[in-house]
Amino acid sequence: MKMSTCKASNYKCGVGSLKRIVKAVYVVFKDRKAYTIWISADTQQKGEKIIRYYQLRFQIEFLIGDAKQYSGLEECQARTETKLYNHFNMSLMIVPLMKLTLLGNLNKQRANTFLNAPYQNLFL
Repeated sequence: MKMSTCKASNYKCGVGSLKRIVKAVYVVFKDRKAYTIWISADTQQKGEKIIRYYQLRFQIEFLIGDAKQYSGLEECQARTETKLYNHFNMSLMIVPLMKLTLLGNLNKQRANTFLNAPYQNLFL
């Protein structure tokens, strides 16, 4: 997220359900006329760092979701630690490699799509 396309404000506020003071970052997106609120239990943390952590969190969630769907992250039947370690690393590593291959082979108009069909055509 580019900071030029949004405006962020920091607040310290009490959250009753958490029974604690949190740092809230209120982000308004100029181009979409939308907003989001991100919170952190660390009240000393800078707002930019909270935004960055949430961006990384979403990237990790999408990576794991794509690895489950496209590269068989949950399909391993191994029981030893080494084999499980290798399987998880290969499943998580193949997703960015597939994205790079897709971006290299498709034109820019279709490069933003992340669908299973192009992978089947490229790798099967």
